[in-house]
Amino acid sequence: MNRLAYNEEKHRKNSNYFWLLVFFMSLLFFPIFSIFFKEYSELILRISASVIILWGSYVVTYTKKELITAWFLAVLAVFGFWCEHTVFQPSEGVSIFRIFTGIIYFGYLGRRIILQLLEKNHRVNLNLLYGAVIVYFIIGIIGGQLCNLLDILEPGTFFRNAETNSYNYYYFSFVTLTAVGYGDFTPSNEAGRAMALLIGLFGQIYLAIAMAIIIGNYLNQGKDNPG
Repeated sequence: MNRLAYNEEKHRKNSNYFWLLVFFMSLLFFPIFSIFFKEYSELILRISASVIILWGSYVVTYTKKELITAWFLAVLAVFGFWCEHTVFQPSEGVSIFRIFTGIIYFGYLGRRIILQLLEKNHRVNLNLLYGAVIVYFIIGIIGGQLCNLLDILEPGTFFRNAETNSYNYYYFSFVTLTAVGYGDFTPSNEAGRAMALLIGLFGQIYLAIAMAIIIGNYLNQGKDNPG
């Protein structure tokens, strides 16, 4: 029983972002790997995403209270994700619930990591850099979900002449976030263009601020440890 008891010190030691970053990337690049198991790709994606969402809650938290909050939001996000695909008939209401629970969960995840980046006594190390990259991915994921939400509320906002699926919204968000802008998918009205501007600007501003915080922490770290 003692092995199953909550241990805050062990919890903090397990807050390593490397594997969370790897798993986030594996989800984003999942279509590449899915060609090897097309028949089961949807099921594998759902299970993998659910495990990563739940595990991510453990990685970004430090205390039992934070963990309970994160797991509650994670369970809602997983529930919304599975409801849209399995339990209920596809509908706008179910899709909106899935999007909102996803935005709230990933927003909480990003907030937890940003708070750790802002800690004055936080040493600059690889784990800090991994966390900064994860937040960048989270911005892209939330951007894709917001694009999806806009397209539900105002059909035809995105991809009027292209295939509409969930992955395309994330693709559009990350292409905009990174300022690549291929032009293969484009917003077709003012609301969509405003969302594209928001994603692009937020991404560039985050990169500038994150770099300033990391460099500032590194310089302060050098002052605290002269010689």
